[in-house]
Amino acid sequence: MPLMSRGDLWRPLIGRRNPQHWKMRGTTMKRRYRILALGTMLTSTILLLPPGFVPSALQRSAPAPRYITAPVDRGDIRTTLSATGTLNAVGTVKVSSQLSGQVAEVMVDFNDRVAKGQPMARLDTTAFEARVRQARAGLESARARIVMAKASIDRMAAGLLRARSALQMAHANLQGAKARADNARRDFARKQALVERSTMSQAAGDNSLAILQSAEAAQQAAEAERAGAESALLAAGADHRSAVSQLAFAEALLKQQAAVLDQAEDDLANTVIRAPCDGEVIGKDVDRGQIVAASLSAPTLFVIAQDLRQMEVHARVDEADISRVQPGQTAAFTVDASPGRVFAAEVAQIRKAPSLAQNVVTYTVVLSASNHDLLLLPGMTALAQITIDQAKDVLRIPNAALRFRPSEEAVPGTAQAAEGSVNAVWVLEGGRPTKVPIRIGRSNASATEIVDGPLHLEQQVIVGVARSPADNSLLGRLGGALWSRH
Repeated sequence: MPLMSRGDLWRPLIGRRNPQHWKMRGTTMKRRYRILALGTMLTSTILLLPPGFVPSALQRSAPAPRYITAPVDRGDIRTTLSATGTLNAVGTVKVSSQLSGQVAEVMVDFNDRVAKGQPMARLDTTAFEARVRQARAGLESARARIVMAKASIDRMAAGLLRARSALQMAHANLQGAKARADNARRDFARKQALVERSTMSQAAGDNSLAILQSAEAAQQAAEAERAGAESALLAAGADHRSAVSQLAFAEALLKQQAAVLDQAEDDLANTVIRAPCDGEVIGKDVDRGQIVAASLSAPTLFVIAQDLRQMEVHARVDEADISRVQPGQTAAFTVDASPGRVFAAEVAQIRKAPSLAQNVVTYTVVLSASNHDLLLLPGMTALAQITIDQAKDVLRIPNAALRFRPSEEAVPGTAQAAEGSVNAVWVLEGGRPTKVPIRIGRSNASATEIVDGPLHLEQQVIVGVARSPADNSLLGRLGGALWSRH
């Protein structure tokens, strides 16, 4: 196989192109290198020139700035405070159950209108009816005990009378025994004296002694009988007092059982959960068959809004701004459900209880609002604007006029004059900006009140400069000069 030259090796790769292609390509590359070198040299030369010196080729005069103006007008200045909050119905009532049990029936649903006293749900009454029957039986038992206590009192009273009669009889017997004993003593003493004088026999004296001893024994027996009668009287009195106390206990037990019956009947009545007020059901958390446990805390079964035509916005205001909010201030708010609609409101209450969330302290401001068309619903998120200051029909200017400062080229010395200067705006006189000092008052996000100054209604003040195209800058003009030559 014959040997191949270097040109023969490259020819398949370049597609056997014309040799003139390589010549033209080299010329183009040389031209680009020249342009790049020229640009580098010119840039270096400009950087080495003294400050303020620009070649005459680049000293084309920049066009005069075009100023944007706005008129001085009259209107209201409102300073507002933004806050977010939640809509709530006025007079929301949570309905719960006082009893524990199983729900047997639910009679209302969401959005139902209810009247005061209307049944809303009912618990199973089986256990409560049994308690009522048990309480009634206990009441009847207490009444029977009263009857028995009264009968016992009657018996004890009769026994007390008998004891008193027996005591009186024993006392009389004792008096008779004492009299007979005294007679026997006198008779014995007389006969004993006769026996000693031997005028009476010893037998008669002994008989008199026996009679005396018998009379004294009869007296002692009478005294013992009287003591027994007194003890019997005391026992009868104690029994009577016990019977009286038993009657009092039975009467108290009767009242207790009556109270138990009343409570059982109230519980039976409370198994029917009724509406405590007129309103609309906006919350329901109960179904048939559900077990309600009210032992620890009363569960909320229904939520009733008394009047949805009056709503409240509970807005959260930062602690730094709360001192500027006062009751009676006007406000406005919007909701996502009614885009473009602004609802009027008024500050009704400032709650002093703070709320801490993520180390931020806020206070709740209650805004009252009318809702006659029922567009507002509880729970909606509201974006509120509270008017904390307002001035009506005052001379005002845009805030941009106070921020405007002309360039140093347009008005030399502007930077030095701005330091520590009073409030001022700029107006056009003869096509050039002229400074006008003013005294300002209230301000909001867009406008500021003019309290004093030479400005008048409809006078134009400068608020900005219309920007020129980018090629009016030095670098733009430099790039244009370079590309115009090449």
